[in-house]
Amino acid sequence: MGPNIREGRADQGRERAIGRPSSPRWELDIVAYSARDNLLRVVECKSYLDSPGVRATAFDGSNPNHAERYKLFNDPELRRVVFNRLGLQLAECGACRPDPKIRLCLACGRVYESGRTKLRAHFAAQDWDLFCATSNATGFWNAPSISKCRRKRNIGSRIMATS
Repeated sequence: MGPNIREGRADQGRERAIGRPSSPRWELDIVAYSARDNLLRVVECKSYLDSPGVRATAFDGSNPNHAERYKLFNDPELRRVVFNRLGLQLAECGACRPDPKIRLCLACGRVYESGRTKLRAHFAAQDWDLFCATSNATGFWNAPSISKCRRKRNIGSRIMATS
C-alpha cells in the first residue's frame, strides 16, 4: 500500500501562512507522477455533467462565488504551502525525487461554452493543464463524452496517457 497523499494536518505556522486559523487537511483528487520529468500533477476533478460546466469566471477574479470552489487555483499562498508540503512528503517517503515540479490541473466533464477560449488561455498563462471530456479543441483532453461511456474508466491512467 502506498503512502497517504492527503496533506497532513497543518501546523500553526502553515495555518497562519495560508490565512486559515483552523485549516483542514487538503484532499487532492488525483496526484500523478512522471519520474522522467520529476513532475507531479495535482488534478482537481469536477464532473458538471448536469450543468453548463466550469466557467472562466471561477478563475479570472470576476466572480468570487464561482472562485470559492477552486481554492488551490485562486489562492497562490495556499497553493504554495500545500504544494511545498506535498513535494516534501512524497520525497521523504521515496514516492518521488526531491524538489519535484508541481503542476496544477483541472479535469472536468464540461466547460461553459462561451468561456472556453478564455479559460484555456488563462490555464496556459498559468502553466496549468485543463482536461475536458467533452471537448476536442487543441489543448483539451480528447476523451469520449462521459454520457456515452458504457464502462468504468480510470481517469488517472487516461490523464497520464495524454502526457
